[in-house]
Amino acid sequence: MNRTERGLAMKIAACLLLTGALACSGVHAQTKKAEEKVPGPPAKLERMPEPLETRFALSAAPPHLREQAATYLLDPARGYVLSHKGTNGVSCIVVRSDWQFDEAFRDDVYWPVCYDA
Repeated sequence: MNRTERGLAMKIAACLLLTGALACSGVHAQTKKAEEKVPGPPAKLERMPEPLETRFALSAAPPHLREQAATYLLDPARGYVLSHKGTNGVSCIVVRSDWQFDEAFRDDVYWPVCYDA
């Protein structure tokens, strides 16, 4: 191996070492952040304005299905309540929790979802 090849090999090794170190520090930072999360009382859930929640929920359905779709709005005291009875078997809501992590309803998570019959 000549001098140029050795220099190139050392540069590649240094880049791999640096990449590995950065990857490990990123994983460590994410793990540390998750460990520091202290559970507290859930924030008071605010009701979304009804017209906004309805439009947002229906936005998840194709336009030709929206008018006949059922919509459910979230009442923080009772859960999801039927707002408009549909006729085409499609039901739409605005999800207000992150179900993947078994957390209660939240004020910082919103996404529209529609289900068919």
